[in-house]
Amino acid sequence: PATLFSADGTVASIYRVSLSDQRVAAIASSETTDGFRAVSLQSATDALFLDNALRLRRATETNNTLENVAFKAEGENPSVQDLEVYNSRLYSLQQNGIFRYLAAEGGFGSGTSWIADKSDISDGVSMTIDGNLYLLKRTGDIWKFTQGKRDAAFIPSTVKPNLNGATRITTPSDASPLYVLDPKNQRIVVFEKTGKL
Repeated sequence: PATLFSADGTVASIYRVSLSDQRVAAIASSETTDGFRAVSLQSATDALFLDNALRLRRATETNNTLENVAFKAEGENPSVQDLEVYNSRLYSLQQNGIFRYLAAEGGFGSGTSWIADKSDISDGVSMTIDGNLYLLKRTGDIWKFTQGKRDAAFIPSTVKPNLNGATRITTPSDASPLYVLDPKNQRIVVFEKTGKL
């Protein structure tokens, strides 16, 4: 993409960087939001940011303000850990499940439960989707799901020290590896989609 978005949770700001001319613009500040808990690219030019009040906002390549996007997290007192847009659908990782939201006018409609088995994802911290969904758990375990069901045959290589401080998993496309951010050990661990290092 020609645009890079960055969120600074400590000062509740979003920055847009034009990669073609290296211009940086602040498009949100502490006056317009109260910090961010999740971010996901919606397209090559748009990013979605979920603030701590569970309001979904869109930053675009051309607009210098955040747009409100219709979204309502599922369940009573929901706690959203992560968001991911895949195939024009929004997925939310919550303590009570993973929910899929179809695009609707002004944002996204009601969510439906995506998990199709009895997998306990209550300690999930991050997810990424490339057709399969990869879930990073607080313990450092990585689970792979296909069509809502856990793939028990997916067993990632052992990493030393373990990943129990990891905070984020991502993959840019279906051909790319999985990247796991482990700030506790000051590293990024790279896995093939087979689970091998």
